Amino acid sequence: MHSDNTDNFPLNPPPRGFSNFSIGNDVWRAFSIEDKANDLVVTTFENLQDRQILQRDILLDILAPLLAALPILGLLFSVGIGFGLKVLHQLAGKLATTVTNGFILHGIQLFA
Repeated sequence: MHSDNTDNFPLNPPPRGFSNFSIGNDVWRAFSIEDKANDLVVTTFENLQDRQILQRDILLDILAPLLAALPILGLLFSVGIGFGLKVLHQLAGKLATTVTNGFILHGIQLFA
């Protein structure tokens, strides 16, 4: 038994497991399994070109959001780090202010 659009496919069962077949101008990936108890062989065929298109589409669907998110994450990190370092820059500026008797931090003299 076979489907209506598989007239060009070989009727004798292919080797068990995965295998490739050239039928016409196309290469097909086949998977065959046998049920010896019921004397039944099931074989499925998939066009390799369609398979490669599907693989490419899946890869693009996975990578597109990641590639779109990278610049946004870079911007968020740079803003966050810049905001966090702003306090340290202010502190460094205040520590750089010296008085003859010592340093002044927030109006408190540290070294007298």
